[in-house]
Amino acid sequence: MTIRETILDTVMTTLVGTTGAGLHIYRSRLAAVQADATIAVIVRPIAETPEPIVITFMDRTLDIEVLVRARGDIPDAVADDTVGSVHAKLMADRTLGGAVLDLEDGPTDWAWDEADTDLVEVRLTYRLRYRTQDNSLTT
Repeated sequence: MTIRETILDTVMTTLVGTTGAGLHIYRSRLAAVQADATIAVIVRPIAETPEPIVITFMDRTLDIEVLVRARGDIPDAVADDTVGSVHAKLMADRTLGGAVLDLEDGPTDWAWDEADTDLVEVRLTYRLRYRTQDNSLTT
């Protein structure tokens, strides 16, 4: 398993207990969340950028997206507590228990589904930095 996948597993574990009625947490879910689900959190990688630091090591920056999908009469209000809970859990330990060198928050975006007016997707972006050997993604 790569260090990247270990980090994503750590993010998933960190988010256990996130606030949200009937909340489900998924890893890289591509299929639609059920229409009767009130709230869901989806964690997925966006991009990774390597940067050489010394002869045999690379610092890597992994951008991840945590999507909070919420449904309700005012869906952004339904999502709000979960968004706050996700952020608090991830920022409580910016090393994720030593899994990364640093974690910083990025932009938050709201996407509205025009065909499904009671659904919003809140996209929280986080940048995680970690180090590997230059010839391996596992060490």
